[in-house]
Amino acid sequence: MIQPTRLMIILVCIVFLITSGCVSQSPPKNVTSTLNDIFSAPIGGFVHPEKNTIQDPNTTFESDYVFYSRDWSGEVKYSVSGKYKGQISNESSVLYVEPSTFTAKPNHVYTAKVYLNSSGLPQDFFIPQPEWLKPDIGFSYSPYFLYFNVSLDGTDSLFCNDNIHLQSFYDKPYPPVDEIAIEDGSLSLKKGESKNFTITYSPDWNTGLYEISYSFSKTPLNVTITPSHFIARHDLRYTVDVNVTAGSHLVPGQYPVSFTEKGGVNEIMIRCDKCNASDPRKQMFVVNVTVE
Repeated sequence: MIQPTRLMIILVCIVFLITSGCVSQSPPKNVTSTLNDIFSAPIGGFVHPEKNTIQDPNTTFESDYVFYSRDWSGEVKYSVSGKYKGQISNESSVLYVEPSTFTAKPNHVYTAKVYLNSSGLPQDFFIPQPEWLKPDIGFSYSPYFLYFNVSLDGTDSLFCNDNIHLQSFYDKPYPPVDEIAIEDGSLSLKKGESKNFTITYSPDWNTGLYEISYSFSKTPLNVTITPSHFIARHDLRYTVDVNVTAGSHLVPGQYPVSFTEKGGVNEIMIRCDKCNASDPRKQMFVVNVTVE
C-alpha cells in the first residue's frame, strides 16, 4: 500500500504534469569505464548543486564553484547563463562569475563565486509557497536553470560544466543517499589464480564534489584497487577495478575481505547480492573469497 505522504507527492507531481510539466532530475551520465579520463581530467562543480530557493526579488543569490586541475595546466574560462521558460539569458548585470578567467597550475584547487541578482528574474517566477498537504490545489510554476560552462584552453569541458535548479518555494527536504554496486560479492580462486571485479559508485544527485577513497582489511590475499582514490561529482558514475590474487602458499579455505569507502554523504545504499555482510552506516561491505 502506498503511504499517505508518498501518495501526496505523487498527486502533486500529477498536478504539475497537467499544469506545467513535472520537473525531474536528469539521470547520471553514462560514464563508467575503468581508468578513463573521468579519473584524470580536470573536474569541477557547484559545492551544493541541489535545488535552491529565492523568495525575495531584492536579493543576490550566491553559489560556490570548485575546480580541480589535477595533472592539467592551462587557461580556464568560465561563463554563466540562465534559462527561464525556454528563454536563454546571459545578461552580465544580472548573472556573472568571479573570477571569469585564470591560468591553472597542476594539482591545484580553485574556487569561484557565481552571483545572480534576483531583481532580474521575471515577476512570474515568484509564486507563493505551495500548500503541499493539499494536492487538490493546483498551481503552475517554471523553474530557473543556472548553467555554468567551463572552457579549458578553448575546449568545452565534459567533467566541469554544471547547473543549478532555482525556484521560489521550499521543497520538503530529504537526506541524500549515495549508492555502491558490487559486481561480484563471492569469488572462488585456485592457488596462484587472479580474478577481477568492479565497484561502481553513484553519488546522490543533490550533492557536491567529494574526494572518495577505498581501502580493504588486512588479508593474506593480494588485493589492489585501481584507482583507490578519486574526485566524484553528482552527475557521473565511477567504476573502479579490484584485483584479487591467491598466493600459491595459501591453504584452502574462506578469506573474507572487507572494503570501506570514505567520502561522500553519510547515508549509503549497498547493492551486492552475494556479499557475506554489509554495513551501510559504516560504508563497508564484505566480499567472501574462497581458495580451493
